[in-house]
Amino acid sequence: MSALDTLSRVVVFRVDDGLFGIDVAHVERVVRHTTPRHVPRLPAWIAGVIELDERLVPVVDVRDRLSPQVASPGLLTRLLLLSLDAEWCALMVDQVLDVRVYSSTELVSPPPMVRDRAGGLVVGALKRGADTILCIDPRVLFSSDERLVIGDLAGQAAHG
Repeated sequence: MSALDTLSRVVVFRVDDGLFGIDVAHVERVVRHTTPRHVPRLPAWIAGVIELDERLVPVVDVRDRLSPQVASPGLLTRLLLLSLDAEWCALMVDQVLDVRVYSSTELVSPPPMVRDRAGGLVVGALKRGADTILCIDPRVLFSSDERLVIGDLAGQAAHG
């Protein structure tokens, strides 16, 4: 590692057989899976809400966005509590593995076809033994309209 390399950290998680990473700057914490409370009239992609630190937090099961197969939540299922646009949102994932420290030279940029087709979701890849971690930008995981819904729900929960 040269003096020009910068160190970064990602929270590594599993969805089905895939490994993914999100920069720790977006992750508030990891919590055990709690069955979210259903809220009528919310979009289907929001599984419900949980109460955390006297706040209602929308829970999004991102497993169907990142994998073609979605299993029922199990003992290893976790919620990644993210801060998106100053609002909290919990992502349901199959398992959180660790926090990976890496240098800038280890992050492999996605090829243009992947970058363009995925709309900027995949920001790079890291090796983890024989496996590959796809590093994703959680701000791109949701459309701007979906981020507004998350913000509105979190804002309503905070004030009412």
